[in-house]
Amino acid sequence: MKVLKFSKFFFTTITIFYLFPFFLRSEYTLISFNEFEDLLVLTAKSAKEKQKGLMFLKKLKRTNGMIFLYKEPQVVKIWMKNTLLSLDIIFVDKKKKIISIKEGIKLTENIISSDFPVIAVVEIPRDCSEKIGLKVGDKISWRKFEKKQISKKFLSNQKKFPCLN
Repeated sequence: MKVLKFSKFFFTTITIFYLFPFFLRSEYTLISFNEFEDLLVLTAKSAKEKQKGLMFLKKLKRTNGMIFLYKEPQVVKIWMKNTLLSLDIIFVDKKKKIISIKEGIKLTENIISSDFPVIAVVEIPRDCSEKIGLKVGDKISWRKFEKKQISKKFLSNQKKFPCLN
């Protein structure tokens, strides 16, 4: 009986850990550029998080997208397979300058490439970069936070963000 209880507990714990949406246990990043501050996005650091990205999400909640960070500049290629949201894909070089903004059309398998080495890719809802005045050549900065470091008030203010779907 004890073995059964332990195995049930172990299985439940492992299942919850892996099936629990990673965005609920991941870090956040606040992005700032020009006169716009505090664009809250999820941070994809691990290979698994980068591979999953925003796939399977029907709606962004408490976040405005995702940032993919790379330790070394590299050409990054992504696709929108299983991504249910159309996105602006923003490529950032090692000087933290936006080198391109490309359209990510939901559920397509076309390869979207940075063309040049980048240290970050930001995904936000489609047409959001235009609404907030983000353009190629802009410098951006970011700072990482763990979920517990961001107040509930700040998270609720993100709902006012003009591009949150």
